[in-house]
Amino acid sequence: MCDNIQHILTLGLDTMERTPMNIFNMVAPFANEIANVLTLSGIVPRLYPNANDGKLTDSDLLKKAVFDVIALTGIVSNVAIYTNKYDYKLGAAKGILFIIFTFVIPNIFMDNILDHKLLKNHKLLAGLAVIYLLDLSINFLFCKIKKYFNKEDENKQNENKQNENKQNENKQNENNLDKHYKHN
Repeated sequence: MCDNIQHILTLGLDTMERTPMNIFNMVAPFANEIANVLTLSGIVPRLYPNANDGKLTDSDLLKKAVFDVIALTGIVSNVAIYTNKYDYKLGAAKGILFIIFTFVIPNIFMDNILDHKLLKNHKLLAGLAVIYLLDLSINFLFCKIKKYFNKEDENKQNENKQNENKQNENKQNENNLDKHYKHN
């Protein structure tokens, strides 16, 4: 996966089995941002209302909460899958990347990006491009983290093997000494 640049650029779609669960895991973490882009582009007004829309009603807050729950459920699902597939460290790393790139960064920058005067008539396309870049960042950084942890694990295995070899060598030396003293 990580050694194949095409796989990273296509967000894994080139090899992904298209089951409902896999599609959910790919799209759900971005549900709130997809709804936000549809709102900010004017395609579906107030689908994901924000403070710029004026006072938020209970209905607005409920709509936002539904999209946020879908996104968070997608993140949790991905964490469970990556933890099961790899280990706790990589599952947690994937979850942290999702939180940063699906909540933190978009909440800070998406409105400003889409409000730029050059994008006035292209908000939907620009928003989808930003979401693609966010997902691409998650995949790229996960590959880097995975390589780091794999190298760390490999170093630990080598260290353990060296310790085991030293222990075996010490036992062998002890056995040789015992034989030598018994023989004499």
